Amino acid sequence: MQSIIKICGVTNEAGVEICLAAGVETIGLNFYPPSPRSLSLEAAKQLRSCIPSSWQVVGVFVRPTTTELMQAVEAAGLTTVQLHGTTEAYWHTFTPPPVPVWLAQGIGSLTDVEQLKLQLKWCRAMNVAVHAVLVDAKVTGQEGGTGTLAPWHLIQETTWDVPLILAGGLTPGNVHQAIQQVRPTGVDVASGVESSPGVKDPVLVHQFARHARAAYQHAG
Repeated sequence: MQSIIKICGVTNEAGVEICLAAGVETIGLNFYPPSPRSLSLEAAKQLRSCIPSSWQVVGVFVRPTTTELMQAVEAAGLTTVQLHGTTEAYWHTFTPPPVPVWLAQGIGSLTDVEQLKLQLKWCRAMNVAVHAVLVDAKVTGQEGGTGTLAPWHLIQETTWDVPLILAGGLTPGNVHQAIQQVRPTGVDVASGVESSPGVKDPVLVHQFARHARAAYQHAG
């Protein structure tokens, strides 16, 4: 997997244009209703029509049903799904979609790291292929997008057998250091490049993308 710079929680065509201008070709569309960045199926379908076909479009979900997941993949032309809030019981009834799956989890302690590794084992046991793990900060009652910094030291000390996407409190000011220290395959940002929830700031998106690309080039 090549290095990924993902702008998550894009909510409108202006956000797509900002990403396009910044050279970012991986975006996240949020399908979790409590989030201020959430899109309806119809809104996501309309937004997808202005997104270049070559882009990676990641659908962000929290414990979706099989029907919800399949409908969103088809209607919004998703190329990847990112799943939050899952448990062992969830995987027992999970039907994999026809696109790659990213497993997302908040990390606050070593126990959370071990829990994520256990979920990967559950998925393998149930023939669910996980193409990457997305590690975020753990905030009680929240499923990401909080702007809270993830514990880099725990993440970097862990050996992951699938590609790692780092999220949680990333900004244009710290993404270079995050890539140098944690060495993730990809970085994911939402609130760190916004003027308000769901409204992407063109200056911040450009800065984030530029600093992330520089860090990956430096890392070789």
